[in-house]
Amino acid sequence: MNKEIKSFKINLGYVGLFTAFAITISLTVISIMLLFRQRNIGILLLSIGYFSNLIMFAFIMRNPRTNNNIKGSWMAIFLLVPLGASVAFIMSGWTPWYIRKTYSKAKVLESDLFNSEGNGVVASVSNSSIEVISNGIDKYNSILKDIETAKEEINILYFILHDGFFFNELFDLLQKKAKEGVVVRVATDYVGSVSTKNKVFKKLRESGIIINQYNVAIMPFTTGFSNNRNHNKLALIDGKVAYFGGMNIGDEYVNLTTKYGYWEDLHFRATGLLVNTINKQFILEWFRTTGEDLSNIIKTDQAKPVTNNSKTTMLMDGPHYDQTIFKTTLIERINNATESIKIQTPYTTIPFQIEEALSNAVNRGVVVDLITTGLADKKLAFNNGRYYTERLNDIGVNVFRTKDVFMHSKSYVFDGSEAIIGTSNLDFRSIYQHSETNFIVECKTLLAQLEDNFNRTLSISYKDIKSSNQRSMFRSIGWLWHKFISPIL
Repeated sequence: MNKEIKSFKINLGYVGLFTAFAITISLTVISIMLLFRQRNIGILLLSIGYFSNLIMFAFIMRNPRTNNNIKGSWMAIFLLVPLGASVAFIMSGWTPWYIRKTYSKAKVLESDLFNSEGNGVVASVSNSSIEVISNGIDKYNSILKDIETAKEEINILYFILHDGFFFNELFDLLQKKAKEGVVVRVATDYVGSVSTKNKVFKKLRESGIIINQYNVAIMPFTTGFSNNRNHNKLALIDGKVAYFGGMNIGDEYVNLTTKYGYWEDLHFRATGLLVNTINKQFILEWFRTTGEDLSNIIKTDQAKPVTNNSKTTMLMDGPHYDQTIFKTTLIERINNATESIKIQTPYTTIPFQIEEALSNAVNRGVVVDLITTGLADKKLAFNNGRYYTERLNDIGVNVFRTKDVFMHSKSYVFDGSEAIIGTSNLDFRSIYQHSETNFIVECKTLLAQLEDNFNRTLSISYKDIKSSNQRSMFRSIGWLWHKFISPIL
């Protein structure tokens, strides 16, 4: 029965898309015919608008990575807003040819680095140790201590670099290491770090730090692919120690500011053979950012094995891949779960396929617990997420929200035997638009630490029992608006 419902919904989605496509063609033809009859500027603009929207429509339809929710939202915009919709799409939803060319070259480099098919999935490694860091101050102290020991190189990639106390402490130390002869490379996302002034980066470059920005906008609001951001947070010291996870560089992550309330997050410190894999990832991300190939410069065999029974698989995801690797992997794990699923995510605009998988898991008797934030850092994303968690309550997922805490953690644990950790949130942006890195981990020590962290966070949370059945007419209309807008935010 579920398969029949799913098939019906998918077919209905395609019917809606092709109907919208047909309507757009009709409107384009009608406007052009009117133009020949009445040659005025209004009809000319309308004809140009619908014709350009038709081209963008075709571009969206042929993109294998874009799901029907995103396509449907853009289709509605193209129909309702004939003038300016295609410009908005080019600004936020389209990847220019020169970027796609870099992506193609990066796939070749990825294949060489990982001896893979260039599809984002990296072969599993063992003999690695991953330590959970659940406190910003602990991460702050740990990473500075490791950087202090660097002798050869420090490679850093962060989505956000916010100027402030932590930023200054970190870069004061990096400048010191650069003067000692250590090679320091820093990459950051342009939009993620847009609040940090260019003169700050210029000063750091002058001090000997190599800094580059991913996806730089030519002018404000016209990046060409402004929603395709690099959401990674990596730091590597001499190729022997690696940091990854959810914490960026900024005072809010170490609770030196209370702008978003107390900040709860997860980060990880890795040693062992996994660090060699992450080092290769940095080479790949640096190439995507700068076009510079460091594969013959950065050593990727410096980390030595750590004796344990761990197994870790790295998953790289982003607009440069045709498939949504994180979503596919997550659904596979949900479908295979037999006892419990424990999720921590700050954002919950969840695509239908994942919602359906969670519903099927609950129907099999799997206990699904999801903790999300009780405070907002982005009001629109937070309000969107509330509508989706109401639907999760309807299907039997236990939804919890942190009390007076902004929770930014991302972890997905299945049957207490396997976890997915890294940078991906449970929302459209992480799944379809951002460059992300996650790790499938089988390690008893790590899983025990994640279990402890989940229970601790649960102890400062309350159960959210709001259901979509309790919505007023006004909130039901609001849900339609949020459902429309959330896939393209």
